[in-house]
Amino acid sequence: GACALAEMLIGNTTIEYLNLESNTFGEKAGRAFRAALGLNSTLQYLNLMYNSVPNAVNDDIRDTWGASRESQGVGLHL
Repeated sequence: GACALAEMLIGNTTIEYLNLESNTFGEKAGRAFRAALGLNSTLQYLNLMYNSVPNAVNDDIRDTWGASRESQGVGLHL
C-alpha cells in the first residue's frame, strides 16, 4: 500500500498534493517516502501526520524535503 505509493512518486510528474493523514503505516513506509522525495520535485504538499512513522524517520523525511525544495518545510506535515 503505502510503499507502493511512495515508489509511484519517484516517476511522478503530475501529483502535487498528497494527504495520507491517519493511516496505519510505519517505519518501512516512512523510509520509502523519504527515498522517493529525494527523486521527486513535483510534490508540493505531503501530509503524513498521525501515522506510526518513528521520529527519527520523520526527521530524515524533513531533511530530504528541505534539501529538494525551495519552500523548505512548507507543505510538509509530519
